[in-house]
Amino acid sequence: SIPDTAELDRSLKWVWRIFPGFCLGDSLLQIATQSIVAGFLGDAFEQPSFYDTDVAGANIRYMYILAPIWLLLTILVDLI
Repeated sequence: SIPDTAELDRSLKWVWRIFPGFCLGDSLLQIATQSIVAGFLGDAFEQPSFYDTDVAGANIRYMYILAPIWLLLTILVDLI
């Protein structure tokens, strides 16, 4: 990554997580990356759980919390 934008990426990731599409895509990317690295490094790489906060846990938590909000927002927009 580019050092100048790495800090910006870390801070904006929390903003982008309000969108379910980002959470799903980022989770799939992190899971795939962990699996690929574990495949290349074998036993030398201690693979964390997919539910770990650094992998997909934070995104799953955000989707779990925001799902009712998005559902209500969608129903509200449909009624208007």
